[in-house]
Amino acid sequence: MARYQAVINTDGYKLMPCSKKNWEAGTVNDFMLAINGWKSTERSLQEVRWRIEMLFKHAHYHCGNSHWEKWFAQRKNKIKYHDRLCELDRLDDISVPGFAQGYVDIGALLEKLKAEGKILIPFSMRYDIRQSGGKRYKGCYMEICRVA
Repeated sequence: MARYQAVINTDGYKLMPCSKKNWEAGTVNDFMLAINGWKSTERSLQEVRWRIEMLFKHAHYHCGNSHWEKWFAQRKNKIKYHDRLCELDRLDDISVPGFAQGYVDIGALLEKLKAEGKILIPFSMRYDIRQSGGKRYKGCYMEICRVA
């Protein structure tokens, strides 16, 4: 059975201006820095589907599915990072920040992964073209490769 490696790259993220009064932007900045280089190994195409759904915050539709709940409960699905402006540690899901309004054809991505062994999923897919904030994530992506 094939395994798949997922890796996040946020090198292209443009830091938002932030301050004690504008701390939310600082929280997003710290989160984006923390997930850069994050990796996980998925054991099946179903887990890859869940990984993509989680990235774009669509995975919670599987509540009640014991296999998904077991997968979701794994430590690899959370990241702990330090929020410098708020001076506290945070624990968050591995996902793209903001409101999901874009369209992601997960079926097509999985077909491409099966055929080519590798896919690149830009964070910008999460945002509708009218969402100006999505431009901040240009150059950020998750790469998923078949490894065995």
